[in-house]
Amino acid sequence: MGGWGSTRWGDIPPKPRTDSVWDLRVTDVLRVAPVRRGRLSKGALPCTRTGRVDVITDATQRDIGVRLEFRRLVLGEWEPHVAEFALVPTEPCLGGERWWFLCPTCGSRRSSLYFLPENDPAWACRRCQGLVYASQSQTYRQRVRRRALKVLAKLGARVMEPAAWLRPELAPEMWVSGKPNGMHWATFGRLYSKLRRLSIESCYSLPPTARRRRLGL
Repeated sequence: MGGWGSTRWGDIPPKPRTDSVWDLRVTDVLRVAPVRRGRLSKGALPCTRTGRVDVITDATQRDIGVRLEFRRLVLGEWEPHVAEFALVPTEPCLGGERWWFLCPTCGSRRSSLYFLPENDPAWACRRCQGLVYASQSQTYRQRVRRRALKVLAKLGARVMEPAAWLRPELAPEMWVSGKPNGMHWATFGRLYSKLRRLSIESCYSLPPTARRRRLGL
């Protein structure tokens, strides 16, 4: 009972991931068209999927909103597309304002909205679109590699092959030549210690022989 191949998991298609669809972040919108009370702000966002995206932030009314205008490919022809979202602020503990989108489907505050043209509405939050994060379908070793690559990028390391540092004879700290210019030594030490910790964590996903080689045993 319950032997190999007894279930039908292979017939269930995987859920789409957030990194495979177009996502719109509120920080990107407000960077090109910030909220100015009583005024309209206009800007443009570059997008590899649709080209230029015109952004208009309307703060002339009590309810502040943002409007997107771009062209998308439908049945081999480019057609104009317009989308409008509401913006709401919250007040952090240290002061200022933090802006959020209101999801057109569930009405919750979200920092990002995702575009799926086959859904109605096409713009919605991750939960309403049924999307999952890329890390949810990654193995332990892949998650450790992704975290280490982020630390390497902060340290200014240029990794030509993303998976090269996972080779048993190489450790991720070997890619760091020194402290980047302008970085405090305390920050460099913290990031380097984190990189060493990730290097040790990655050993647990390697075969025993490669693990001993990595640790120098």
